[in-house]
Amino acid sequence: FERAQRNIAQCRALYKKGYARKLEEGGQVRLCQDWLRFEREEGSADEHLQARIKCQSILDAAAAAEAAKKAAVKNLSTAEMVAMRRAADPNFKAGEGAEKKAGEAAEGPPAKRARTEPVSAAPATTPASGPPGRRSNENIVFVKNMSRFTKTVGITKFFSRCPDLKDIRMPLDHVTGKPRGLAYVEFESKAGVDAALQLNGQELDGHQLLIVRSDPNRSGGGGESTDYVAFCRNLAFSTTEVSLSQVFSQCPGLKGVRLPLDHATGRVRGIGYIQFESRAGLDQALQLNGIEVDGRSISIEESNPPNGSGAGGRGG
Repeated sequence: FERAQRNIAQCRALYKKGYARKLEEGGQVRLCQDWLRFEREEGSADEHLQARIKCQSILDAAAAAEAAKKAAVKNLSTAEMVAMRRAADPNFKAGEGAEKKAGEAAEGPPAKRARTEPVSAAPATTPASGPPGRRSNENIVFVKNMSRFTKTVGITKFFSRCPDLKDIRMPLDHVTGKPRGLAYVEFESKAGVDAALQLNGQELDGHQLLIVRSDPNRSGGGGESTDYVAFCRNLAFSTTEVSLSQVFSQCPGLKGVRLPLDHATGRVRGIGYIQFESRAGLDQALQLNGIEVDGRSISIEESNPPNGSGAGGRGG
């Protein structure tokens, strides 16, 4: 009502007064989300940042609780799952007949009469911590090599210097419920993305951040796209994705850097893939062939996965 009357200050005061209250059925989380949406649409960048700092611990705790709940559900037996669905179904009628049908379903194929029984829909299992790869908004950067001690408040402050900051998502480990050391940072405009990319290599909580433009079409399965990818060999073991991205930062349209690991030792294999948005970036990268990186003269050529993706000397 206050917002409809354009009483923005009164509306903000109500959010500040009520966001910390414990409400039933996720009401506190919804209130925090509404406040952030309100500040994004009505407030300044500083007011939005202050609201996020206040609300983020509540949202993080809710996300961790939801992840733990889903992990617990996965460990339930078939009988426990049936009992849970039965309890959640308002149309279920307790009685001997229903128990008999449940027993028949456990012993073998359901009888035809079981088709008339109400079936409760299984809850959606898409984790809230998944990457925003399916979003239509392309103004997103991907942040890697974050400290596991970095909180959303810290990464928000880090990117608050960039214009049009919209949202930050830090995916959680589905087993531990803790941050995985990466983040997706979304902006309202391309100007915010460009400013964020300029922060690549800067430190946060003792870690050099790798910041690249998010690629919504990348599967994440391990292989790189054959379009506009440079293949590097003879890399030193001390070379990191951050330091290598700084070498190629002079090339236009840098999208990402990947250093495959040896599965037996867990160390880098001495090779790398550098992905670009255009042919111009790849061509300029190929001109750096023979450049010295961390004391090693590296070989740079155009990637050809069918013939050469597994090739390359080891670093030392």
